[in-house]
Amino acid sequence: MPTHSCFHCNLSFSYAPFHHEEKTFCCQGCKTVYQIIKSKQLDTFYELESGAGNIPTKGNEVYAILAHSDFARSFISFEKEGLQHALFSIPSIHCSACIWILEQLNQFDAGILHSTVNFSNKTLRFVYQTKKTSLHTIALLLASLGYPPDISLGHQQPKKQSDKRLLQQIGIAGFAFGNCMFMSLSTYFESQEFWMLQFRPWFDLLSFLLSLPVLFYSAQDYFTAAWKGLKAKFLTLNVPISIGIGTLFLRSTYIAFFGDDLGYFDSLNGLIFFLLLGKFMQQKVYSNFSYDRNYTSFFPLGIHKTMPDQTQMMVPLKSIKVGDQIALRVGELIPVDCTLTSAFAEIDYSFVTGESKAVRENNGSTLFAGGKIIKQNCKATVIREVEESQLVQLWNQPAFQKKTVRPTPSITDQLSPFFTPFVLLLAVGVSSFWAFIDSSRIIEIFTAILIVACPCALALSAPFVFGNMLRYFDQLSFYPRSSVVLETLTKITHIVFDKTGTLTDPNGYEIRFIGDSLLPMEKEQIKSLCYQSNHPLSQALFSFFKDITYLTNISCIQHLGKGLEAKIEGHSLLLGSAMFVNSLAPINNPYTLVHLRVDGKYRGYFELRPSYRKHLKKLLHSLPNYSKTILTGDRPQSIVDLKKYIPKDTKVLFEQNPFEKIHYIQKLQEKGEKVLMIGDGLNDAGALQQSDFGIAINNQIHTFTPACDAILMGGDLYKLTSLLKATHSSLRLVHISFAGSLLYNTLGLCIAALGHLSPLIAAILMPLSSISVVVFAYTATFLLSKKLKHDNYH
Repeated sequence: MPTHSCFHCNLSFSYAPFHHEEKTFCCQGCKTVYQIIKSKQLDTFYELESGAGNIPTKGNEVYAILAHSDFARSFISFEKEGLQHALFSIPSIHCSACIWILEQLNQFDAGILHSTVNFSNKTLRFVYQTKKTSLHTIALLLASLGYPPDISLGHQQPKKQSDKRLLQQIGIAGFAFGNCMFMSLSTYFESQEFWMLQFRPWFDLLSFLLSLPVLFYSAQDYFTAAWKGLKAKFLTLNVPISIGIGTLFLRSTYIAFFGDDLGYFDSLNGLIFFLLLGKFMQQKVYSNFSYDRNYTSFFPLGIHKTMPDQTQMMVPLKSIKVGDQIALRVGELIPVDCTLTSAFAEIDYSFVTGESKAVRENNGSTLFAGGKIIKQNCKATVIREVEESQLVQLWNQPAFQKKTVRPTPSITDQLSPFFTPFVLLLAVGVSSFWAFIDSSRIIEIFTAILIVACPCALALSAPFVFGNMLRYFDQLSFYPRSSVVLETLTKITHIVFDKTGTLTDPNGYEIRFIGDSLLPMEKEQIKSLCYQSNHPLSQALFSFFKDITYLTNISCIQHLGKGLEAKIEGHSLLLGSAMFVNSLAPINNPYTLVHLRVDGKYRGYFELRPSYRKHLKKLLHSLPNYSKTILTGDRPQSIVDLKKYIPKDTKVLFEQNPFEKIHYIQKLQEKGEKVLMIGDGLNDAGALQQSDFGIAINNQIHTFTPACDAILMGGDLYKLTSLLKATHSSLRLVHISFAGSLLYNTLGLCIAALGHLSPLIAAILMPLSSISVVVFAYTATFLLSKKLKHDNYH
């Protein structure tokens, strides 16, 4: 019977096929999956990767256990108000088409809101509505599509598996290359000896047989990818490679059986061997960079742990165990799943869900990692240990990704549609020219041009340069969300600074109280109130009362941008702005003031003379190419100290609340400005989100704001100029790397066109060009980082 190929899974079979719409399928399952995908108008799946589907599995009774909530809970990372976030390990993910179809699951099940694939870990993270679907139903859906979830033990931490198939392909190609080269050497040097003339046909036959598995197995992916691209009417980079490999094989086969010249089986096998070796090396490097890009692998998160003597101590998150008692303060992110032991708490889960609506939780409720404590502090008991890498997953969730306009296509994106047709036309043109000079070399030159022109190095320039720079930014306490956002930083035209907590040092205030003398009990109450807040002014006042005892378990309400309100030991306290505490007395004071009202009586105010961060004047004067604005909630009188540090062209806006900051940035963007917002991540969260690039200044290890593109430690703000220069230098390195790769390809094409480059050497040079980009990225970014460090310390 004739051999058929399944349209869905690409499986070759010789039995009677199943037919549908003039397409053949190996089984009813593949046919059904195609019909489902077609009915949802998602047949683009087959244009991305022809035959990329998987055979749907049978025996799905194993997923029935997911109907039991106790077992299903181990797959659920978040659950609140009818929404569940879950993670499945999908071992059968193998190509871009798999990613595409799995991220369209909401088209198959209306209860699924969105799904995201992690290709390197082969996992699928998805969010669904429990009233419309279930974990069991989704597992059955995935299995019916040919992507059965692995629900065995150990599913939550999928281990990285080596690509055995690629290693097998390399092994077969290397074995054939070595043996064919060994047999070909004798023909190269003693081709006219009697014994060689007698045994050469056998050598040719052995070389032909050794080349068959190399052609049909080791090189299979290149032919498959090229064919899929052609079916999708797109000339991929695999097209010239496949044509070169096929031409070499056909020419060598003809010579081996019908000709007198030397064949190219050794060159063919060597070509495929080095192509696969280069592919393997690139995969290894990509894998390393995908790990390094997660800045939180280096970011030290801590948490307040309640000790046996009821004192609280800041400890590393990794040391927290199930059953530990922890204290969560207003503004802090909940880092572990825990049970609320306080009477109640209000949680903002916008970090996870994208909705800013506050959720009120009562004693005994489960608080999930990623929620943010609002209004008042609370206590909880840890119920699940969590690795910091789980916070990385939250950081990259679509719920709080910034919505930005698609950037201008890169040089690589602009050239890719024209590069392959140009190479094919060049190869045909040069081969036609050689037909009049030496027709015996047409195949060799044609193949060498197709191979050496592969622009893999061009595509690697930006990812490797920017990716490698993340390592050095980490050493400078600068943590970008990913390498992708760095290019946006090079387009900034306007920098907006928050003042309090950003330009000022929260630990360096000179403080005095002006008003009625405070009793010892009142000082204790004020310190207890300040303990509840992470605002820089609250932390400054807390430090001011350094020898005073304080209470940790009090009821406090934090009014954003206004102040704190609490009732402590029967006394009501208001601490904040003049308007908040209803102070009507005009005060001519240029410094930051925090007013106090106790039991309805105005008691006075704290005067905080700010201490600005080191090298601030040098920093602000070293940014002449940027427009600069400072936004502050302080009164205009505070300009007295600030004007000593700022350039004359810096605009300062006073008495700005969080909403006015957002509105100001919007107006700048409407004028065409690209805005960099730098804030302390408390009242500036909205402004950080609105800006084109937001940097959150972090002053404490246990707090950070997700709505930003990067984090910079407060004590390292003075490095901003060097960091901006570094991103521009990195972009120049990308352009240099791109130009070098383009020059490399151009020289290779010229040498190949002149007939001085064999297909084997071209196959060696092609991965070497990619390796050269990696070496350049490491070397150039290393030298750049050394200069960056030198600039920071001098």
